[in-house]
Amino acid sequence: MIRFKREGGFVGLSKTKEVDEKDLPEDIRELLDELPEVKVRSGKSVRRDGFKYTIEIEGEKRTRKYTINEEDVTAAIAPLITYLDKL
Repeated sequence: MIRFKREGGFVGLSKTKEVDEKDLPEDIRELLDELPEVKVRSGKSVRRDGFKYTIEIEGEKRTRKYTINEEDVTAAIAPLITYLDKL
């Protein structure tokens, strides 16, 4: 199970989605396998109206959680955030 939360922005609204990993497109599922290699910084945002993304990936053996400020989104994780944000 994947839980996605986007918080912040100009009006400070929150968006939460849940999706089963098996329902994701193959390219996004492959990206999930690479996420432990992604280096993210989750300190305080420097953008006043920026978004903060939280992605929790619950697997059979472990759960991984990533919290990323909008300005810290890297090319490695951007496709996952874009896909989940459009759900």
